[in-house]
This record gives sequence, C-alpha cells and structure tokens, in this order.
Amino acid sequence: MQTNCFLFDVRQLNRKDAFEKAYDALFYESRKEKIGALTCVEDKKRSLGVGLLIEYAFRENGIEYPTISLSKKGKPTIEEGYFNAAHSGDLAVLAVSSFPVGVDVERIRPVSPLVQEKFFTDRERAQVQTEQDFFRLWTKKESYVKYLGEGIGALRSFEISPSSPIYQEVDFYEKAWQGHQISVCVQKGEPLTFTQVSLDDLLKK
Repeated sequence: MQTNCFLFDVRQLNRKDAFEKAYDALFYESRKEKIGALTCVEDKKRSLGVGLLIEYAFRENGIEYPTISLSKKGKPTIEEGYFNAAHSGDLAVLAVSSFPVGVDVERIRPVSPLVQEKFFTDRERAQVQTEQDFFRLWTKKESYVKYLGEGIGALRSFEISPSSPIYQEVDFYEKAWQGHQISVCVQKGEPLTFTQVSLDDLLKK
C-alpha cells in the first residue's frame, strides 16, 4: 500500500443535497451512527468527510470494505495496512500506509500561552514565534503520538527539536493548506504523497 495523505475540503458538503447523497453512500453503519449522534452541523460534515476518505482510500488500494478493529488504546486498524485520520476547520485528512502512520491537521488560530506551557518543553517553546510556528510543532507532536498509538497525554513525554532522537526513527511531512497545517509521521525513509480529492472522486464506485 503506497503511503499517501488524502485531503478533502468538507465545504463541498455545505449543500443539504450533497450531504445527504454522501451520507447515503457510506457503507460503514458505525460511521453513520457516529455522524447521527453529533449535534453540530460542522462536526457532522467533518466526520462524514473522514468516512468518505476511509472508504475511498481502501478502494484505491484494492481493498473493499475491510474489517476495522480497535487497538487496546482505541486506534482503528485493518489487517491489510495502517491508516489514521484527523479533521479541523474545513479539512478532513486521512493517511494510509503499509507501515504505522499518524496524521494531524489543525486550523491556524490564536492559542493561549498556557497550552504551550502545558505541552511544550522550553526548547520547543523557543521555536514558536507565530501561530503558524505553534501549529507546525503541535501537529508534528500529535502525528507522532498517533503514529505510536498513544493518547494526548504523551505529548509531554518527548521533545521535537533539531537534535531530537525521534528523527532517527521517523520522518515528518508537512503541508500548509488554506489556513490549516497538516503533519504526517511515517516510518523513517518512507516516501509520502499528498493528494487532494473532490466529492465526485469520493463518490465514484
């Protein structure tokens, strides 16, 4: 399975008819139930976007609706490979690979200094001069935690700096997209491609 990060602009689901058509096209009932339980329209669009990406990415790799199971720490897995999803603002993203992978995306916005103090080390805070700097670092840390299959509590257990030993085991790929920051963490030396897809792409069978 080629390592890829798929991007989907959820604003394509703004029209009610587009949302309903995409929702009806979903195969996984568990995703439909999750979407139905959400009360915020924006959250529904983002969750639907992730569901569409999952099914699309599997089809692109010749895998029709595999069984998704959860690890002991709640990370979804399939027998045929690895995948990880995230969403924020107007963007849903999904990373897939034959090897462990983690992805995070965040809409760039003001952040309280208290967040940096809680989750960043002194050397990490020294790297942050702008909101973009903050989210470049934050999404890297989140993607690494998700690569490991750990929870957000692990963010303080390691440091990402130019001399960090983490870079001996993994690579990070970054992408800025219309006010959002994306980071993907992959096995060292594994190439990655970013691919933006449309709603028409996702609904093709």
